[in-house]
Amino acid sequence: MPKEQVKAITAEKINNFKEENPSNIPEVDAKIDGVDDTAFAVTLRIPEEPEDIVDEGLYSIQTAKLRTEEDMRMKLAEEKKDGVRAQIGNLRTQFKSLTDKNQSVEEAIQVHDEDFNIERDYFNDLTDKVNAKIEETKKEVAYDIEWATVALNKLKDKFYSVLHFEKFTVKALRTHSYVTTFRVPRMSEFLTQNLESFK
Repeated sequence: MPKEQVKAITAEKINNFKEENPSNIPEVDAKIDGVDDTAFAVTLRIPEEPEDIVDEGLYSIQTAKLRTEEDMRMKLAEEKKDGVRAQIGNLRTQFKSLTDKNQSVEEAIQVHDEDFNIERDYFNDLTDKVNAKIEETKKEVAYDIEWATVALNKLKDKFYSVLHFEKFTVKALRTHSYVTTFRVPRMSEFLTQNLESFK
C-alpha cells in the first residue's frame, strides 16, 4: 500500500474519531475571560539558582522547628521579667519619693530608716535564703576551684618555684636602651647541703 494512501486513511480515521468524540474544552473569549493563547502554552520553566543564606542568626528549617517552642517560651519569660522589672521600678520610685518627703520634714517627726522595714522577719528570711543559695553555689563550684588551684600550684612548682631569680627587663625612659637579667635556676638541696658543709 502506498504511503499517500496510508496517510489518507489515517487522517480519515482521526477525523471520524473527533466527530464521534467531541472535545469538552469550552470556548474561551479573550475579552471576557481575560485569557489568551499564552495561557495554554507549554513552556520550559528553569528554576533560578537559589541564594545562599549567610545570616548566622537565621535557623535552618529543622532547627527552626526544634527551637520555635523554646524561643516562644524564652520570649514569654522575658516579657514576664520585663513586667516584674517595671513593677519593681515603680515601687522604687514610690519608695524614693517617700524617703525624700521624710527627709524634707522636721527632724522631730521624721521616720527612722529602720522603721521603713515593716516585716523584719520576712526580710531576715530572704537574707537567709540568699545566704543558703550562696553556700550551695560555693559547694557546687568547690571541685572546680580545687582542681584549678592544684593545677596552678603544679605549674608554679614546675616552672616558677625552681627559679632563684626571675627574668625581668629595665628600659630607659629617653633612649631605647634596656638591660635584661637572666633566669637563674635554684640550686638543688643536695648541692646546697654540700656547699653548707664546706663553710
